[in-house]
Amino acid sequence: MNLDTKKKWLETIQSAVTIGAIILGGVWSYMLFISQRERAPHAIVEVKTSVLKLTDEVNLIQVTLKFQNTGHVLIPVIDASARLATVLPLLGCALNDTCATRELNAALENQDRAADKFDWPVLADRDSNTPNPVEPGETTNLQFEFAIPAYVKVVRVYGFVKNDYTSERDKKREGWLDAQFVIIADAKSTECTKCKSDAPHT
Repeated sequence: MNLDTKKKWLETIQSAVTIGAIILGGVWSYMLFISQRERAPHAIVEVKTSVLKLTDEVNLIQVTLKFQNTGHVLIPVIDASARLATVLPLLGCALNDTCATRELNAALENQDRAADKFDWPVLADRDSNTPNPVEPGETTNLQFEFAIPAYVKVVRVYGFVKNDYTSERDKKREGWLDAQFVIIADAKSTECTKCKSDAPHT
């Protein structure tokens, strides 16, 4: 076998190896981004709360939604919301209305109920529509503040971040949700706070 023939064989082998590497890379990309849904957004949202007593009649609750992008695509966080629902004190029910107190009484009589959660009455909610794109591996905090009456002792806090990522192939999930119960009965007071006055601070 002369030198030219060996050179052609080496070029052929090199081309075959290159083509094989391209095919292998395509198969790997398919397995990673299609079969394992790596093109779809993956995230974790966590509710964090802090409570501050403003006066004997008013408490301030700060709700922070810690949003972590755990996937491989940018998530264009646009719509997020936080909601407070009253747990204690238990409120009465209007006739024929669905409410947590009636559901609690029914659950005591029959544990095999259909619903997973009780319909706690909504105390307040806030929405945020400020665009906040989150890169893969990054975390952002979305904050909301609520002023609520001091007679409310326990609330259930809901945090929701809507999935605004669009894809033609992947079935879109609604978003990411977290919730927790917060006891606010032992909040400490601030100094000289007057929530009943509209006078400017000097």
